[in-house]
Amino acid sequence: MFFIFASILRMGMIKIENTIINLENVVREDMTLDDAKRMVREDPFIGYSFEAWDEMIKESDATWHTQLQDSLMRMIPFGRMRLIALWDDLAIDAQINLNSVQSQIEMMATGTAALASTSQKEFNMRIGYPIRETGVEDQILFNGWKLAHFEKITKFHNSKKFSVEKTNWDFVLGADGKIYHITSGYFFDRSNPDNTPDTFFYDVRRAIYFDTGFLMNQNKAYFIAISHGILITVDQILQNPQVASGKFVTSIKEDYHEYIFNFPLEPNGSEEPIDLHHLLTMISSITPEGILPEDVGLMVEKYHAERREKEQKEKEDYEREQKRRAEQKLAKEKEDEERWKREMYEQNTTRIEKLERKYSQLNMELENTKGIFSVKQRKLLKKQLDRIRAAVKYLKGI
Repeated sequence: MFFIFASILRMGMIKIENTIINLENVVREDMTLDDAKRMVREDPFIGYSFEAWDEMIKESDATWHTQLQDSLMRMIPFGRMRLIALWDDLAIDAQINLNSVQSQIEMMATGTAALASTSQKEFNMRIGYPIRETGVEDQILFNGWKLAHFEKITKFHNSKKFSVEKTNWDFVLGADGKIYHITSGYFFDRSNPDNTPDTFFYDVRRAIYFDTGFLMNQNKAYFIAISHGILITVDQILQNPQVASGKFVTSIKEDYHEYIFNFPLEPNGSEEPIDLHHLLTMISSITPEGILPEDVGLMVEKYHAERREKEQKEKEDYEREQKRRAEQKLAKEKEDEERWKREMYEQNTTRIEKLERKYSQLNMELENTKGIFSVKQRKLLKKQLDRIRAAVKYLKGI
């Protein structure tokens, strides 16, 4: 199961050294409808993933039991595409509401990241994974600060086999002021260590500004929110004190499997209003100590001013480069034209010289054959001389 999921995601390269990985450099762009159509043409079975995701969303009373087998996880790229499309289909008033909420989050995120970067606040977005048979963890580090961490652990244990899959979902404030959603995890099988290699992966996407209240299926919608990177719903989940404190554990057992989550799977049964209290508190907690709220506003203003200045500079640099290329192209075209003229002149000069030698020979022949050649023969010589004179005149005029 895990390997199917891992193959869908881009495999992250394990960094043994504590190198900082830039989130913006490894972010995975979301699938578009054109991408989906192309994938279905290449592999018709992929179309079933679209249908399965749609069916689960539309079943308001579905148990979503298949999520425990990671079937939903394999559909995340399709699900995100559907959610983004759903956003476009929302009523205008709903869009206006969410746009307002998104603006608040983005302004806070931008200011906080700018302040944290200016103050050289240490990045803490780390992902740890166990190194085989050593009992220790290695880590990779991203250029961001962790906002919220959610996880799912799957254990399989019988008399012959023991394996563990762990999937993490982290919402992260990047140094660029954007909020990212990082899916990561690993798999190890301790019952057959020689033949089953440990597997580690990570996958970076941008968080989606969305709310589960707009989904038709409310059953286990929190699982959709966490696994798909839906940001606004995180605030609802953090209202649970146990989740916020890191003490929440829900466990589901089935045969030899045990599934452990550190967040609730189901909403409270009612459509919850959008609230940003916990989310904004979480973002502002990254702000270095001693910074006042008004400082954040000033930093946001400064950040946007610097961004405008940077964009203007990039625009000017681009225009200068375009002008340089245009001038370079024009100079090359002029150089090519001059070279062509020189070559044509040299070729024409050679031709004229040959024609003039030929003219001289024919003219001498004409002079020396008076009374010898017939009238017809002399007319032919004169015609040849006329043609040569016309050709020389033409070539000299080019």
